[in-house]
Amino acid sequence: MSLLLAVLWNGVVRFSIAMAQSTDAKCQEAFTWMTNTIGQDACLVAAYLFYACNGISEETIPAFDTTFNMYDPLTQQEDLECGCNTVVYSILMACQLCQANITYNVLAWTEYAQNCVNKTILSYPRPVPSGTAIPAWAYQNVTKSNRFNGSEALDVSQQGKVCCSARRGPTDI
Repeated sequence: MSLLLAVLWNGVVRFSIAMAQSTDAKCQEAFTWMTNTIGQDACLVAAYLFYACNGISEETIPAFDTTFNMYDPLTQQEDLECGCNTVVYSILMACQLCQANITYNVLAWTEYAQNCVNKTILSYPRPVPSGTAIPAWAYQNVTKSNRFNGSEALDVSQQGKVCCSARRGPTDI
């Protein structure tokens, strides 16, 4: 009986944690191609990916405000394993892009990661959290151009690559 209760409790805790990730951000319909394989937009995926490292019981990605760069460089306090990588950078910049379709204030990768001690390039440094999936387009090499490239992301999405329940990048269908 106690084993059954432990299993049930574990399931309740996992369900409540998975439900804690949220976003006030809403992507425009023109950016539905940015959704992952389970129908989550880039902003919700970002909440899941940050939660995996920061331990905050609820991670919310705020809506973009077009008067300034909403998704600013990470600060010393936010120098997290899960934030200091090109995959999360791409997801956050996609979140910004899909809300306002504004490319002029997408942060450069070097500016976003300027305070990161350790940077992970072309991969997410942990197992992908339960309840989400990383879109294949998030694995673009932003170090080449120093920016997230929405056109390149769209091309990858249209190629039918699927991604990722593990740390590694996309594969063909």
